[in-house]
Order: sequence, then C-alpha cells, then structure tokens
Amino acid sequence: MDKNSDYQLDEIKNISIINLVEKLGYTPIKKGKLFNLKEHDSLVLYPETNSFYQFSTGDGGSVIDLYMKFTDSSLAETIRSLKDFSNITDDNFTYQKDKKIEKIKEKRFVLPGKSDGKYNKLYAYLCKTRGIESSIISFALKEKYIYQDEKNNVVFVGYNKDKQPVNATKRSTLTGCSFKGDVFGSDKSVGFFINNKSPNLYVTESAIDSFSIMTMNHLQNKNYKDNNYLSLGGATNIKALEYTLNSYPKIQNIAIALDNDTTGVEQKNKILKLIKEKYPDKKIYISTPKSKDFNQDLVNFKQNTKTITKEKSLDSCIEMTI
Repeated sequence: MDKNSDYQLDEIKNISIINLVEKLGYTPIKKGKLFNLKEHDSLVLYPETNSFYQFSTGDGGSVIDLYMKFTDSSLAETIRSLKDFSNITDDNFTYQKDKKIEKIKEKRFVLPGKSDGKYNKLYAYLCKTRGIESSIISFALKEKYIYQDEKNNVVFVGYNKDKQPVNATKRSTLTGCSFKGDVFGSDKSVGFFINNKSPNLYVTESAIDSFSIMTMNHLQNKNYKDNNYLSLGGATNIKALEYTLNSYPKIQNIAIALDNDTTGVEQKNKILKLIKEKYPDKKIYISTPKSKDFNQDLVNFKQNTKTITKEKSLDSCIEMTI
C-alpha cells in the first residue's frame, strides 16, 4: 500500500463513529463518556478511541469493522463506501458511487441465502466442535431454527409470536475462526426461542448453550421437548425475556441458565428483580454451569469422558425465594 493509500485509510478510520452509526440508522445514547446503541444495548461506542465493542458477541474494532459488521460488506466494499462518506478523493481510484450508506435506513431484515446441498459444515461444527447431539441438530433444522448460509456460517433464526423470522445471528463454522454477528436489521427485543409449548423455560445467553442443555437432557434419557428454550443473544438483553413471557403467558417455571461469570451473575440478579416485580406468579430456578457456560460443560464431558454433571431439571433445581 502506497503512502497516499495509507493516508486515505487513516482518514477513513478518523470518521466519527458516532456520526457513522447515526447515518446507518441507529440511535446512540450517551452514558458518561461512552455511548450505547438504543437498538443494541450491549454495544458500546468509545469516542476517545473512535472504536466500539459489543459485549454480547465479542466483536469490536474501528469504524471499518463496525461498517462491515452492520452492513455485511466485504473490506473492499467498506473502503469504497466510507471513502464516499468522508468525501475522500483519489484521482487514481475509480469506482461506481456506493449508495449503501444513504439507503441503509431503508434496508429491511433479510435472512442470508441458504447454502446449496447438504449442511455438512453445520453438522461438523455443531456436532463435533460443540458436542451437540445430531438428533437435536436435525430437529432444529426441520423446525427452521437453524440453517447453513451461502458462506457456510450457521444461522440461528429468531421468530416472533406470529411465527415470522425477525432476527438472526451468524456464527462461522471454520476451525479457529471466532466470527459471529447479528444479521443487519435484526429485532433484538425478540430472542432465539425454541417453542415446545411447555410451561417450563430455560433462559440462556446463546443458542449454543440452549442446544447444550437440550443435549445434556437427552444424555440423561430425558425428553428435551419437555421444556422451552430462550437465548437472549447476550446476557444484557433482558427485553427478550420480557417479550417471551408477555407473548407466552402459560410459561410458569423459569430456569435462569446464564454464564458462570461476572456479567452472568449480575444479569441473573436483574432477571430475578424483573420477575419479582412484573411476573410474581412465576417460579424461578437457578441452573449454574460448572465451567464458564453449559457448552463448555458439555465439551469438557465429551473430551474427558467423565461422568456428566447432571443438569438439574426444572423439578429439581434450587427454587429461589423472590
């Protein structure tokens, strides 16, 4: 890359990250020296370093990374769009003017295209890497909760109470790649909900954790369909739990199964408070992983071939006084 290109890249990185998210149709909310997004409260903007970090997914970086994440653009497409946005000129660079930023507010949620043929990489990732039971993967595919997209990512689809897809999260199936992110336009107020029409509900941080608990129940010869499962898409996204409880009032027993870390404990306490105030008729149970999360528990068991730490059913979990 020549000096002129280096200069242009520095200019692009200096585009105000606050102005950019506003242009993309999001609403930054100032909290002290930082900003959150109204639409993604786990995403934090850092004006001093002109960067971002999303705690629910682990994604972060510069304005370039943010644009790629929210528009699902390639690096080359992103550079072209942000050059246009910042009015950077280059006599030796010709391209068709990209209108993506101007049109982004009009862009609706659209599920990524599906992969042709068999979902071999999806099965390999979920079954071999994550330890999920193959019959549970088949169930999720049949019910259209998951699929493999054209880039071989696993797509987890969230449906609203009218059974319409309204959000999706993508996760790479490549070994050593930690890519994960929300599909642009996803409604995060609706979580990833596996509805088995049960009065019981497990609440997890990720879809992988929900599938892990389903697998643990299966390994104990329990019917995993005796429970519903809700992935919040990040521990802080409690509004997804409110949506689920309001939409499915027959749910009576709630097992909080968040990660065994500081954020998980903090959010567990917030959920307890929420249910005490808004849903006092519900019963609450706590299900805590032995390691960081339930998928790690499952993977550890399968790798070490130890006796599985029994995942408590809703009937045997410790009932909390609220």
